[in-house]
Amino acid sequence: MALTYRSTRWSQCPTTKGCWTWPDKLQVENQREESLTHQKQEQSDQGLMKRLEEEIKFNSFMVPEKLPEELQGGRHTVQYLQEVASEPAMGQAGLQELEDKSKAEELQEVREELAAAEKELRQKSRKTQVSYGEEVILGGSDTWLEKVDTLLDNQLGKVENSMGPQM
Repeated sequence: MALTYRSTRWSQCPTTKGCWTWPDKLQVENQREESLTHQKQEQSDQGLMKRLEEEIKFNSFMVPEKLPEELQGGRHTVQYLQEVASEPAMGQAGLQELEDKSKAEELQEVREELAAAEKELRQKSRKTQVSYGEEVILGGSDTWLEKVDTLLDNQLGKVENSMGPQM
């Protein structure tokens, strides 16, 4: 004869006081579920508190340290942009003036290079004349100094032509 759960259960527990019944099991499971729900709620509350504490720490760093630096940088940028905006736009006359200055500086540099080259040529020519007692001739009747002078005059002419009649 096979015993069923109910008959085994009741046979093992002659009194209902120490035995588990389905309603008792259900009540225990409900209590366990409530306990787990409560623990879950506590954990989510703890997690929330932890996140809030981290956010507070982050904000306490950002407000006194990071944000003022960024704000100051933004103020400098705004000030610079206001200065740029307050200056009048450069017209055609201003552009022409800048171009003329640039060409004048370029012309001055070429003239200084010419003067330095002429000085160097004169020194070399004198040394050569002292050494050989005559002027050095490079192909034909033109001296080397005259050829360099011609070349530099051509270069100066090109620079002056590019500047126009203003100089």
